[in-house]
Amino acid sequence: NVVADKYREGGDNDAMIDALLSEANNLDSGDVSFEPRKKDLLSLLKFHDSNNSNPSHKTKKDETFTGDSNIKIDKLIPPVVNAILSTGIPPAAASVVVSNIIPSAMPLLRLSHQERLLAAKSLHAEFYLLACYHLPLLVMHLDRHCPGWYWPRKEMIKIEEEENETNDGDDNPICINAEGQLGKEISTETEVQEPDPERKNSRELEKNGLVPLSWFVTNFAGECGGANLEHKHLLPLWDHMLTRGDYSSKYFLALAVLDQ
Repeated sequence: NVVADKYREGGDNDAMIDALLSEANNLDSGDVSFEPRKKDLLSLLKFHDSNNSNPSHKTKKDETFTGDSNIKIDKLIPPVVNAILSTGIPPAAASVVVSNIIPSAMPLLRLSHQERLLAAKSLHAEFYLLACYHLPLLVMHLDRHCPGWYWPRKEMIKIEEEENETNDGDDNPICINAEGQLGKEISTETEVQEPDPERKNSRELEKNGLVPLSWFVTNFAGECGGANLEHKHLLPLWDHMLTRGDYSSKYFLALAVLDQ
């Protein structure tokens, strides 16, 4: 796989980690603390990968590679680990925090990409209803000019569609007839059958999604290659959610972003 080999060599993915440190920590490669922080981050990511309890649930599209020992990384994980390290706790203690904070506060990170996206869609649908209640005029405006805006951002939908196309070829039970036998007539009929207009329209709307997946999956931590919230704003939000158990506050923060 050419893409995987490219990531194993470092390059683009090392640049992505560097960009994360620059944006979220306000560090550049010339700072004295840059390389130590990067080393600690990669070490914790390696620890997280080695302790992943469900490696069989991962797909190639979930992961990318760093130039350090071929570590497999979910693109939503580094901002979370980096935020924990930014508190100043030692890497050994940070590894314990990562092991506990993900299952309790960010459970969707433990799912495969496709499972995570399906679960996230239900959160985005609920967020839409909340926006309809609190910001009805804004929602009407967005629905008119960009229907489906509340779904996860476009590139995530594209990945899901690619996975579904791959999985459709292996879904043999769909082609089994009433006698329990595979038949060419059924298979041919399935291929030429017109798609359900309502379902097709729904999927088209999902392609207009503009809300980052990280808003509700990692509580605004951001993602590699995307926007990341500065830690001086992120950590107080996490403090509020973790100490009070108020995980609904992320939806109201999202409303405040829309209202700006």
